Amino acid sequence: MTTITPPRHTKKRLIKTVGAHTPCSCGYMQGGELYFYIKDYQGNVHVVLNQANQPVEVNSYYPYGGLMAATTTEGAQPYKYGTKELDWENGLDLYDSKARMYDPTIGRTPTQDPMPEKYYSMSPYLWCAANPITFTDPTGMAVFWHNGKVIGDDGIDDQKIYVIKTTEKKFTSQNTEVAGAGLSKKRQKATIGFIKANSGNSDAFSKNSIAYDNSIEIEGNVANRQKMVDIVSSDNGSGGTSDANNREYGGYIEDGEVKAVDSGPVCYPSEYTHATINLPCGKSTFHSHPSGTFKRVLLIGTISRTVDEPAYIQPTSSLDIQNAGHHVHYVFGRGNGMVYIYNSSAIQAVIPFNRFVKPKLK
Repeated sequence: MTTITPPRHTKKRLIKTVGAHTPCSCGYMQGGELYFYIKDYQGNVHVVLNQANQPVEVNSYYPYGGLMAATTTEGAQPYKYGTKELDWENGLDLYDSKARMYDPTIGRTPTQDPMPEKYYSMSPYLWCAANPITFTDPTGMAVFWHNGKVIGDDGIDDQKIYVIKTTEKKFTSQNTEVAGAGLSKKRQKATIGFIKANSGNSDAFSKNSIAYDNSIEIEGNVANRQKMVDIVSSDNGSGGTSDANNREYGGYIEDGEVKAVDSGPVCYPSEYTHATINLPCGKSTFHSHPSGTFKRVLLIGTISRTVDEPAYIQPTSSLDIQNAGHHVHYVFGRGNGMVYIYNSSAIQAVIPFNRFVKPKLK
């Protein structure tokens, strides 16, 4: 068996816990002993180690969180799927996701989503948009992201997602400059610190607006974010001169649903190429900036070398900013793998493309 040594800071954090099973992100204390979680990619507790680094519990799960198998040598601890507490009381075997209970046997919640009007295209009893392999639902609460990672929640059951604003004052691409939110690094650090220190404490968030002031709300419906990604992924991000990678793709969000528009015209990639797409006004929109490239010959001394150069700007353009109106919009830079979130004043935040749908858990 591989010996796994907990991080140096882990014990200090765990010693502060109280109660029979009081977890933090890495483990819990019980009977004066420390226990450590080993989790899979979704944050499910797969193995529990004791202080001697010996496994005392091993769990295997069905896709919707039901226990396929569980072995333990020191008494079962209740935190399992998604590090949520499995409530065995009365034989119902429901997970407590804070915002509502969840039944892994049927892959549904016994109570409705508290804000079904935001997701009316889906059943209010669905869990993870009926796709628990791809999606997770850490708390059911409003969560805050930074660099594609969940850093905490405000304890308020409204299903919102906020992204911490960028510290960049401007974004430059192909001789074009666009303003960024320009949040000071000191202010950003204070915001992140507040969120982490008060995660789940709705009272703290109601008394201090720093988290909301220094973040921007994005589309909270994970299925909608996935559909946006699916639409713009017609450009596979590999560059070159193919038609697919030299046109823009996009759409808009209306009545809680993502709707695609016709893709823009194919452009021939060259230096400072401009691609276009027709998007409706008065709605939250999204579109891609192509990954297409052109060949440039570089002369180094007497040696010439041909390289692929980006043909399109990747961040939000000044024209995008001008047309933003009163909504939040998204540009998917298919050449650099970034998602730019902007409004009429500036690019407010940036998320890695591969974390736009599913962020890393804290």
